Amino acid sequence: MVDLKSVLGAGLVGVTLLTGNMAVAQSYPSKPVRIIVNQPAAGGTDATGRVIAQGLQEILGKPFIVENVVGASGAIGIDVVKRAEADGHTLLFTASIAVTNQAANPKAAYDITTDLAPITLVGEAPYIMAIKPQIPANNARELAAYAHTRELNWGISQFGGGDHFASAQFVNASGAKALIVPFKGAGQAITALISGDIDVLISPPSVIIPQVSAGKVKAVGVTGSKRMDVLPNVMTVAEAGFPGYDQTTWFGMWGPRGMSPALVNSIQQAVVSALKQPRTVDFFNRAATIPVGSKPDDFAALIAKTLTSYRAVAKAANITVE
Repeated sequence: MVDLKSVLGAGLVGVTLLTGNMAVAQSYPSKPVRIIVNQPAAGGTDATGRVIAQGLQEILGKPFIVENVVGASGAIGIDVVKRAEADGHTLLFTASIAVTNQAANPKAAYDITTDLAPITLVGEAPYIMAIKPQIPANNARELAAYAHTRELNWGISQFGGGDHFASAQFVNASGAKALIVPFKGAGQAITALISGDIDVLISPPSVIIPQVSAGKVKAVGVTGSKRMDVLPNVMTVAEAGFPGYDQTTWFGMWGPRGMSPALVNSIQQAVVSALKQPRTVDFFNRAATIPVGSKPDDFAALIAKTLTSYRAVAKAANITVE
């Protein structure tokens, strides 16, 4: 016989938990929110995070303060969020580098699949392959041919990032001669390309496009599967002679593990609203970044898929981060 009191009791507990979660979400935020960006200022991740933070501040009515917490290939910033209270007042905004770094580091100090609560995939974009204007190449095939005759200084924002993987894959596929030169962020790397200290850089559109428009660097390839509307004459790396080459970066938001589903969903919905604001739409258009605002479960699935695929790439390209 079914114990009616037990059934009713379980139902009341469920209702109480649901009501409690809804109350938490509705009262959020109750104080300023820290958004930890574990990448240096002036890069694509930082710029995108600040636009989203501004949108959330306007929508939710409390300050959303971006803090750049860098070091240990982004692990220090992740640790700050990992140890924070699960009340949504400390969040992580970063790029797919959080996953690629773990894929390349067998001793990573975090597990992106279990230590944090995935909230939403904010946006995604291909990288742009750019060179200093003096190099006589207009696409990836011509750059590869040029790099067969001399070793090029090839910049990356840091070891283990998505741009490192994208660069290593192209160098291996093309047989280019390249000396990988790591920097402490995309801001430093693009400055080095502009000054001529490096020859090549693969970086997000938000970093490259302004410098292409100013004539300071030359775009020779798009790493995604199709050309960009803002650079219609720039061939993809694949169509320039490297079929199957397809590398993108993405930006996402996480919170500490243990956040209530109602709170996670509330923040995700606020991000979706922020993505629709005219200022955000304009920024994403100029940065050639596609807004997404995915559900938390879909974002979790993407993280797991990316981690698996990049572990294979790290092994094949011998990319190791310690």
